[in-house]
Amino acid sequence: MGVKITERLMGNTVSKSNEPLVSIIIPTYNVETYVGRCMDSVVGQTYSHLEILPVDDGSTDRCGEILDRYGKEDDRIRVIHQENKGRIAVRKTGIEQAKGDYLFFVDADDWIEPQAIEVLVERALETGADVTMGYHGNVGDDGNRQPSFFPCRTWVFGRDEYVREMMDCQISGSICTKLFKRGILTLEACDFPRKYSAAEDHVMNCGTFCRISKAAGVGEVLYNYYMRPDSICHTFVPRIGYYQELFVWAVQNMGSELAVRYEIEHRSFFLRIYLDIIFSELIQNGHTYVGTEPFELVRSECRNPSITGRLPWQYRLKARLVRHPRWLHFVVHMWRLLKKRNSWRLFIPVENP
Repeated sequence: MGVKITERLMGNTVSKSNEPLVSIIIPTYNVETYVGRCMDSVVGQTYSHLEILPVDDGSTDRCGEILDRYGKEDDRIRVIHQENKGRIAVRKTGIEQAKGDYLFFVDADDWIEPQAIEVLVERALETGADVTMGYHGNVGDDGNRQPSFFPCRTWVFGRDEYVREMMDCQISGSICTKLFKRGILTLEACDFPRKYSAAEDHVMNCGTFCRISKAAGVGEVLYNYYMRPDSICHTFVPRIGYYQELFVWAVQNMGSELAVRYEIEHRSFFLRIYLDIIFSELIQNGHTYVGTEPFELVRSECRNPSITGRLPWQYRLKARLVRHPRWLHFVVHMWRLLKKRNSWRLFIPVENP
């Protein structure tokens, strides 16, 4: 029997025949070690009215075989095999094939909590939201789950507040934490080049904003993100130019009207990324962007108080240093020197024993 979803605002219970169908799309490529854990978490959901769509993106390991075995054991599972096209194209295939009233995405090396879909569907019915989302925890090889840096809270937002909270990094931009009402995440949102394989979720989110009137969050960790050392997120480190190109695609996906409406928030969001890259490269690798065209574009953003005014104080400090490259190099040099000598501990207050 499927779980009965209680509509708190209406005071009645929806029978199984009226439960919305949820399509769970699982992009899969060469993760035979982890895909079973993912599938078990999806098959074992307390909400049972599901269409499960694992999309095998031309895996060269045993992923396809493992998925086919699950498909034979559960008639809710429809395995799709295709030649390798990349994660964006896999998501597009899933959207094309999905028949559900709602769409949910799970990466094949991650897994979800047993109540995840039930909680999100109930929240969607309760609030009438076009998008509902929970939060994710980061799980390492030791199995310990650390909360993400997004504050875990319950909320209901109109579109403007939802977009601005996302741009201010107060809610996650991950596609995988969200339950989308059908028609919110469209094929057009996935229509950008395959080479953008990091932070592509942001571009897809931008393509949903024009169709969202209300969004709601659940203050629970429902998604487990496996910090796999060999995943693309950990092995591919994009340069500033990559993100500057991605910004253009995000603006295009958002549409001209909303791109103007959220321009300052959007530029501030990307400025955080640029500053993180500049300081990370300089501190860890001694690589400087100073004098390059991408750096000068970032420097011009740092001179705009409307953009920097939305940043937390740490980023405003970074922006000030970028405006003055000599001070930037001096401060980073001193930090590296102190850290190398372990002297940076002198700046950390020590409690009395």
